[in-house]
Amino acid sequence: MTLFNDRLAELSAKISRKKQLENMIDHLTSEREMLERKVHALGLVKKDEQDDVDLLESRSLAAFFYAVIGKKNEKLDKEREEAYSAAVKYDAAVRELEAVKDDIWKYKDELSSLHGCEKQYDALLTEKAAVLTSSENETASEVLKCEELISSMQSRKKEIDEAISAGKTALATANSIISSMEDAEGYGTWDVFGGGLIADVLKHGAIDDAQEKIEVLQIQLRRFKTELVDVKIKGDISVGLDSFTKFADHFFDGLFMDLSVLDTIRESLDSVKDIHNQINRVLGKLETMLESTERQIDLCEKERKELILKAEI
Repeated sequence: MTLFNDRLAELSAKISRKKQLENMIDHLTSEREMLERKVHALGLVKKDEQDDVDLLESRSLAAFFYAVIGKKNEKLDKEREEAYSAAVKYDAAVRELEAVKDDIWKYKDELSSLHGCEKQYDALLTEKAAVLTSSENETASEVLKCEELISSMQSRKKEIDEAISAGKTALATANSIISSMEDAEGYGTWDVFGGGLIADVLKHGAIDDAQEKIEVLQIQLRRFKTELVDVKIKGDISVGLDSFTKFADHFFDGLFMDLSVLDTIRESLDSVKDIHNQINRVLGKLETMLESTERQIDLCEKERKELILKAEI
């Protein structure tokens, strides 16, 4: 009977994983389609902004006009800033799209390895049921129910563990970004009080560091959200999850408004702290769910053991 139990538990875990992968692939497919539209739109914006820069750098009438009125350099600086902002957002969206495509490919590859697991489970369950039916031991069916429940709870525990792992990865990156932005805030304050070129260079260096990590965080947040597809969490956190996908755009938009304004840096820092708190809240709920699931597994295993010990053969 032990051979039946082990094999059924293994197939049950595969079935649960197969359903999870199917849901994750469906979710990521929608995300991919949205990102493809976003990349296309940002690509057009990027081209338009670069065209404006090229126009002013050429021997065009517009360039001549701004040169005559003495505002060509000012106008060119503004256009270059807007072109750079558009390029950064476009590149970030492209990398995010590639990460989603990679995840879809990875999950589909794993899904193909689980083909037919439901039929194998049903066939083995039918075989075991026949053995139990022929047995005069009344405890056997109760033990079977316990084992099925344990298997189900273990699959749930695995899903929660994976979601927690993804959340902790994103949380670590958010912490690192907060550190970089706090450095930028400190250098910005120094700049205001006469720090000069050194403070300005250090400030922008810290912002560049945060910018690179923001792109990583955006991908990690999307993976965290994907892992949560099959994990039902009590309480309304839909608003927080929706903001995951919009977070980087808001960060970049705010940051490129005026890099010299200390208030802009502080607002960006607040937005990172807000997403950090959201991740923490979701992780807290997941940790509670994990503890509850582990207690249920322990109780079921204890009940199974008692049934086997008390059974008369």
